[in-house]
Amino acid sequence: MITMDNIGKLVEKYFSGETNCEEETLLRNFFTEEKTVSEDLKPYQSFFTSLIKERSVSSETEFDFLPEPEQFLHKTRQTRIRRFWAATSSAAAIIILILVLSFSLNKDNPKQFVIIDGKKYTDNELALQHAQEAFDLVKTTQDEVFFALFQ
Repeated sequence: MITMDNIGKLVEKYFSGETNCEEETLLRNFFTEEKTVSEDLKPYQSFFTSLIKERSVSSETEFDFLPEPEQFLHKTRQTRIRRFWAATSSAAAIIILILVLSFSLNKDNPKQFVIIDGKKYTDNELALQHAQEAFDLVKTTQDEVFFALFQ
């Protein structure tokens, strides 16, 4: 049997942080089971009984707002699968769009063309002929070069 003197010493030890689990359990049990407590220990009785009440209230409450672990894992897996397929289908759609646009734009525009006097020509022979005419216009002879240098 524990005496009031021992309880007083245990309370001092408790508040200085030197008790072990067994001593704390002994204190809680004493203050909840003992009806007559000395006047100097009355404040401690309400403290320890409130700890017991708080523990029982917190252990009785259920956390209904949290999903079950299996449901949470299942939803997380479904979410990952949906994200994967959404990203994959988006990437495939972008690739298809780029390919379609590049093929459709390349059909209208031939790869080789020349613009002469603001008009677009794709005929290679015509382009060569116009280029030759332009070179003939700026062509100089050796005599013209010497004449320009030594005049």
